[in-house]
Amino acid sequence: MNQLRLITSLLTISDPPFNQTIPKWKKSLLPQTHGNKILLLKRSDKVSSYQNHWRGITESLEPSDKSYLHRALTDIKEKTGFSEHDFHFIRTGKPLKINNNGA
Repeated sequence: MNQLRLITSLLTISDPPFNQTIPKWKKSLLPQTHGNKILLLKRSDKVSSYQNHWRGITESLEPSDKSYLHRALTDIKEKTGFSEHDFHFIRTGKPLKINNNGA
């Protein structure tokens, strides 16, 4: 099996959903093959936000997480079945602040 390259970035939502009072940090993971293809997932129409939108693997960072990279690899394993041995970490991008307007 060819190893996948992993590119990650952090983003914060400036208009947090569900009446949160502070911005919530999220991360976006883009597993990328050697053929420069990336993995995008289509959200279900049964979720509460961004129904049927395409995205990378994205989850909240929790205070109990050992590290950012550990959380990233855990999320990938949970959602795709790939383990940390299937990936080669490339880099982490700079944080990106976005407005959460529900689009």
